[in-house]
Amino acid sequence: IASVWMPCKGGRCNRQRWLTLGGLAAAHIFSSASLAGCRAGTTEGSSGSLEITRLLHQQFRTADPAAWPPEWRSLSQIWRDRHPSWKWVFWTDDQEARLFKEHLPEFEALYHWLPNCLQAPISQADLATYAILYVHGGVYADMDTMPLAPLDSLLQVAVASAGRHVALVVNIARPDDGLEEPRGRGGLAEPYSTDTDLMMATAPRHAFFYEALKSIKRYVETHGRTVCGRSRQTPTYDLMFLTAWGRLSMCTRAWTAAGMDEPGLNFLEDLYLREPVDGYFAQLALHQLANSSLEALRASPPPSGQAGLDRWFQAALKQQD
Repeated sequence: IASVWMPCKGGRCNRQRWLTLGGLAAAHIFSSASLAGCRAGTTEGSSGSLEITRLLHQQFRTADPAAWPPEWRSLSQIWRDRHPSWKWVFWTDDQEARLFKEHLPEFEALYHWLPNCLQAPISQADLATYAILYVHGGVYADMDTMPLAPLDSLLQVAVASAGRHVALVVNIARPDDGLEEPRGRGGLAEPYSTDTDLMMATAPRHAFFYEALKSIKRYVETHGRTVCGRSRQTPTYDLMFLTAWGRLSMCTRAWTAAGMDEPGLNFLEDLYLREPVDGYFAQLALHQLANSSLEALRASPPPSGQAGLDRWFQAALKQQD
């Protein structure tokens, strides 16, 4: 249906990836929790017109294209050229701060505090994208992505299939290049390989993105001193599971017809965000965790000891094969 190309961000990896929304990856979106609207409870905009919201959101600290990396100018223009009927909305840090102040004051303090957690300002951008999609709807795309085709058909088919407005969290099929990513390969075989580089809400006020914001606030209020007091040199995936793709992976799995399964989400957080961080656990088991359903993990949770974890991991791999 559509594809997106994304070079890896500086410091996060040293290679390029092809992120595909066609073929098996797109088929999976329609059959799993990644299609949040299909399993949502009530959503503002779920009745009445099912016309999709044609807003294309992008963000950076400045709106001056001269200050962007050269390739960003070209990639952003391609998004606009391939969506001529869409309104392009560009967000700076100041505009995002106003968004929280005016529309989501319950998360404003979190937005301003979060960059101090693990000395990672990028987590503030994660929070802002969820807020943008909740308040306005539309499509959010990172500046280093490029569409190979318009997204209109994908969104129209998703809405028609669900019979309501939906939130789409993309499950990306990654190339088999011999590198094991903690989040997994994606596609139908490893279905919880979500990403925050491209997210969609076909109408404003979809409850999924509000619940994602709420879950981050609840977690840092309960565990913030422990999680955010660590050095970034500590072996951990906390940041990814605090605000980024890991957070979305947990939220999609805990999403039900009645909304967020908070006990289920708490269970997943206890697995992913261990205190203190167990480096061995993260390196060995996180890949398997990223591709196991909430039901499967509840039925057979990984043990804490290294020997038991080895046996659990091997058994899980055999079951997956």
